[in-house]
Amino acid sequence: LLPALAKAQNLAKYGIIDQQAPLGTYGFNNNNNNNNNGNNGFGSGSNNGNNGLGGGLNGNNNNGNNGNNGFVGGLNGNVGIGGVSGPSVEEVNLKMLRGSVPGTPGVDYPIFSQAPITNFDCSDKIFGGYYADVDAQCQSFHICGRDGGQGWSFICPNGTIFNQAYLICDWWFNFDCTQAQAFY
Repeated sequence: LLPALAKAQNLAKYGIIDQQAPLGTYGFNNNNNNNNNGNNGFGSGSNNGNNGLGGGLNGNNNNGNNGNNGFVGGLNGNVGIGGVSGPSVEEVNLKMLRGSVPGTPGVDYPIFSQAPITNFDCSDKIFGGYYADVDAQCQSFHICGRDGGQGWSFICPNGTIFNQAYLICDWWFNFDCTQAQAFY
């Protein structure tokens, strides 16, 4: 039984069901329609329907008391909460910014996730110079290439802008972006 169990557990890590094993042998694909002391694969009976190994590997509970539990603790499974979803990643990120950086994200300071394409031009700039991009509210900056060619574009972390006077990313409230070109 141990080699077969090890094989089943290894296959389960990748979501593969061992089709050669008899159904119900390892707690995979076990179905319990009456939800009363079902075959749990290992251990004693339970009122949780078929839970497979340690909380369920594709064990179905058709009476719906616990939903399809997936892996231990409901990980990767429908935990039966009725489709309720949490806040989006963007909402969570904005909440963190509001709680850690003074001001309003997107109003007092830019919140780009990548350097935006703007009208910034290196044709009249010095090779190797660092230049704040005023069109991007100074959150991005550029290093100009040879012969006025566009070199490299970078972005400062949210809540900071490129301080043209010191050539660093600085808190947005420490530098007035509208004055950046005076330091070129």
